Amino acid sequence: MGMTNLKPNEITFSTDDILDVFELLNTITVTSFTTDDMEEWIKVFMTSICKHFDWSFAHSYIVEEGPEVVLRSQKLWHVNSNVPCQAFLDATIKMEFKPGIGLPGRVYKSAVTNWIENVTIDENFPRAESAKKAGLIGGYAFPVIVNNKVVCVVEFYSKSNANPLQTDIEIFKYLSYMAGPVFERANRKSEMIELAKLLDRDVATTVADISETCKSIESTMETTRSMAQGAKSLSGDVSLVAESASNSVSLVAAATEQLSASINSIEDSILASQNTTKEVVQRIGKSKEKVETLRSSAHQIGNIVEVTRAIADQTKLLALNATIEAARAGDFGKGFNVVASEVKKLAVDTVAATDGITQQISMIHVSSENVQADFNALKDCLSELFESISSISLVIEEQVKTTREISESAQVSSTNTKKAQQEVEDISSTVGDIDVQARDVFQDVQAMTGK
Repeated sequence: MGMTNLKPNEITFSTDDILDVFELLNTITVTSFTTDDMEEWIKVFMTSICKHFDWSFAHSYIVEEGPEVVLRSQKLWHVNSNVPCQAFLDATIKMEFKPGIGLPGRVYKSAVTNWIENVTIDENFPRAESAKKAGLIGGYAFPVIVNNKVVCVVEFYSKSNANPLQTDIEIFKYLSYMAGPVFERANRKSEMIELAKLLDRDVATTVADISETCKSIESTMETTRSMAQGAKSLSGDVSLVAESASNSVSLVAAATEQLSASINSIEDSILASQNTTKEVVQRIGKSKEKVETLRSSAHQIGNIVEVTRAIADQTKLLALNATIEAARAGDFGKGFNVVASEVKKLAVDTVAATDGITQQISMIHVSSENVQADFNALKDCLSELFESISSISLVIEEQVKTTREISESAQVSSTNTKKAQQEVEDISSTVGDIDVQARDVFQDVQAMTGK
């Protein structure tokens, strides 16, 4: 069976009935405006309702909001001593309800008081079996509404069918909103307790921090006094050191000027060496060309000598033939034989001469190749030297620039050092004032800490 909405019975109320209603309303109203404990209000609410309507069992669910709304047992209940409902109570405490499920879930969803005439046969009542064993039949549920929001659901069960009168329905509606002031006071009390705890913790922390700070200030002031006295003692030495530094910086500036002049002179010398090396490299190049020409000429002479030698060999062959023919001619060939001998001798001398020339030409070739190799090596060395001189020239140029900057910085440092010397003298005076002020603060902190 579903929810039952019955029309109120036409019943005439006696004076005692009216007084009972007023007693119920008065009890819950007084509790609502005198307690700030929500659980206390719920206990009084359950006890008073069960007493007034003679109901056997009452139980409260708290609404827990999150990703899903769930109604969980608040573990607050009221049971008449003559009702054997332990099994029903155990099932009730363990069970959770989502909106729309069971009697508590339906009342949460509708946010109005409602009831089930007979819970043992209702299709949407999960605890029907245990309710039947306990002898519970009629079921009622009240939403406790605070700021138009259901914060908990209180359910009641009786041994008879649920059949409320119209006056009962109006009482239910009225009582549903009575927990509002209690809930607000309970929240304020909880907030005040939490604020008091936070305040106590913050005050304790602050006092501890102040105490530690005072100790730290006291220690710092004592240290400051010691440092101020030490600084005052050292400021005179610093002044002397600053004066000495100023003199040293001036000497550095003068020395840097001399170094700059020396580096300029070195730069000029390196530039001259660079030009000379460049000229030598050019001359070596021209000499190398002349040697190459000499090699070419020697080669041509060698070719001519080869031709001459070939002619001499041919002449020797002709002289040999002429000698043979002169021998055949006998006395007629004697004169011719003398000429052939002379020609042969001339050919032999020519061959000997060409051999000598060939040997000299070979020596010229070897020498020219060696000279050319030496020229190549010398040219490579001079080229490397030229590159090194060029690199050194760039370095010297950069050094000149750097030295000039050092000189300018030294001049500035000299001026700043003189200013620093004056400032050190001012610091010495200020440190004396700090010492006096630190002593005063130290005395004030000691007075604060009661020392």
